[in-house]
Amino acid sequence: RLPLLLVVAHRPAEHAAEESRPHLGTLGTAARQRVTLRALTPEAATHLTGRTLGTGVPDTLGRELWTATGGNPYELVELLTHLSEHPLAPGTDQPAAVRELAATVRGPRLADRLGALGPDA
Repeated sequence: RLPLLLVVAHRPAEHAAEESRPHLGTLGTAARQRVTLRALTPEAATHLTGRTLGTGVPDTLGRELWTATGGNPYELVELLTHLSEHPLAPGTDQPAAVRELAATVRGPRLADRLGALGPDA
């Protein structure tokens, strides 16, 4: 007999697809160690924004990104990746630009990454 490590990640049941919900209960009872991830705080999002985009970035941008993502680390990193490649122009209305960016980057970037994995992934 060999030991087995099985790592499973899933969204909370209320956000899961209908057909997967019954299986989430089974996973929960079988888990030996369960780690529940939490949203980033506004301060953590601001810190990550500064570390990613540089020290000249206003704290308000980090807070706007936190608001747009709800503190979701994956979504925040996606937005920061986009902003590092395409910085906001000086004088841009940050709240409006971040909301628009969040709406256009979330789905397409994830779809692009999943598509790049190929059918054998």
